[in-house]
Amino acid sequence: MTGTRKADRAALERQKGLIYNILNMALEDLDHLGPYLDHIGFDIAAIRHPGDLHVAFLGHYRIRPGVYDVERAHQDLLNYPRLPGASGNSGRNGREFSQLICERARKADIRRLGRHLPGTVLIRRVRVKVVSTPCHLGGKRYWFLCPRCGRRCAILYPFWCRTCMRGRYLSELGSPRDRKLLKAMRLRERLGQVSGGIIAPLPPKPHRMHWSTWLRLRDRLIRLEAGIWAAERERKL
Repeated sequence: MTGTRKADRAALERQKGLIYNILNMALEDLDHLGPYLDHIGFDIAAIRHPGDLHVAFLGHYRIRPGVYDVERAHQDLLNYPRLPGASGNSGRNGREFSQLICERARKADIRRLGRHLPGTVLIRRVRVKVVSTPCHLGGKRYWFLCPRCGRRCAILYPFWCRTCMRGRYLSELGSPRDRKLLKAMRLRERLGQVSGGIIAPLPPKPHRMHWSTWLRLRDRLIRLEAGIWAAERERKL
């Protein structure tokens, strides 16, 4: 019986933590705190003291004693497009929904926390579990455990993983032409180019790069840019 009570207590604390995380995200940008609370139907006028906000916010999602509607809290967050790192996009039914852009969002990267990490770390006053997996050539690789889904991830945005936050990369939002241009520029950067775009001559082999690597990247770049220029000529016809 004791084990069951401990499990129930842990589940309850996990639900509370997830909802508190959402409020902490809203508190990071006080200009949007009021509109966000209006968006979820929370009556801020009923709060007489700032210290009561967390308790009242938790009560807003309370279903019954010991149970909180974490999924509704998550959907409220995703359906609000103006929190840090989010931008509005129209869904299939024309409704505005939140789109987190990973490159613009606040994030916590476990690779910047050092090589020896404890079982939990503090991310913006939220305690997140850390696990490790062995590498093929020795050593360990550390991962966050997403507080919402338990998935292993190297980056949190800023409390949950990219999947839970429906995060997208900028390259995913561009047109096929934009993605090809971005890919070409990244290949040129690997080859040592720092400016000039795709109209610049191909740079010489960087120092210490293997000839086989340089030839492979150069051939890939030539094929890619040939396709880009061919598509540009077709557009102008």
